[in-house]
Amino acid sequence: MTRRQTNAAAFLVGLSPLLHVVPSAQVKALGGAGWLGCAVALPVLLALGAGLQKRTSHQPGRLMSFALAVWLGLSAAAVLHGCAARYDTAVGVFRSTVPYAILLLLTSVPAALSREKALFRVSEIFLPIVLALLAVGLLSALREVHPARLIDLSQVTLSATLRAALPVFAVGCAALVLPRVYAGVQPGMGTGAGLSALAAVVCAATVGMLGAPLVERLELPVFTMLRNTSLLHTIERLDSLVAAVWILPDVTALTLLLRACGNCAGVALSIPNRTQTTLCAAAVAASGSALILAREQTLTPVIDPILALGAVAIALACLICKHAPT
Repeated sequence: MTRRQTNAAAFLVGLSPLLHVVPSAQVKALGGAGWLGCAVALPVLLALGAGLQKRTSHQPGRLMSFALAVWLGLSAAAVLHGCAARYDTAVGVFRSTVPYAILLLLTSVPAALSREKALFRVSEIFLPIVLALLAVGLLSALREVHPARLIDLSQVTLSATLRAALPVFAVGCAALVLPRVYAGVQPGMGTGAGLSALAAVVCAATVGMLGAPLVERLELPVFTMLRNTSLLHTIERLDSLVAAVWILPDVTALTLLLRACGNCAGVALSIPNRTQTTLCAAAVAASGSALILAREQTLTPVIDPILALGAVAIALACLICKHAPT
């Protein structure tokens, strides 16, 4: 696997949860200045990426593998539920998240069972398509952005800025460490920082167009922004097109999570057959997603911070340890 393929896969992994945390979490903490939280995470992720470049990797022990498998399994369940819910809201064909979750699993599980290099090679093709489409939507929204909405600093405090930066920092951490856990390869130092910069742009464009009060009430503000834009006054409803193409980073993230969870579970439980452990990881993700759906109001506020702190903890462990786990 080349460095370019690794960076592409890592960036796609980060893009999947990006629309789940940006800009809602930032606006709740900082109001119109939510983009500031994304910007604060950028230099920290850049330093983390540079530090991880200097750490070699080795196979973790059974206890560390078990902890990683638990975090990866919970992350896969949360990503599966979040992606299915996003498609249900943005597309709304089935009026239920279950068919979307099934479709994601039917796509991701065979990919997780395939050769490791295949996903990285495909990611190199997927990434430019996704970024180009998102760039078209953001450029189309620029003419309706009101800069005055972005300079409201009335809610800016140190604690609020840290709360706004944590979700973006966690996404960057996951993007930096997941390829290492999946295949023992380390993305470039700018991967996390690039995701943070993109999050800042998306947050600024959404808040600048819709306003912080409306963004805080919406479930998917980015798609609402794209729904109200058009390309050269000819192509409208860009939200549906972006939602359709966004399945590429979703499948990439879910595939890496399932395969990495299966690998770590195999080490922790001394099961050499990675096909069995990967299928078990898929079953855990499906069960966890169903449980989150049934208890969404109770579990989501608890699971999201746990997963975010887990991603940060694993990234810091990789940075601090002389030999980072893989």
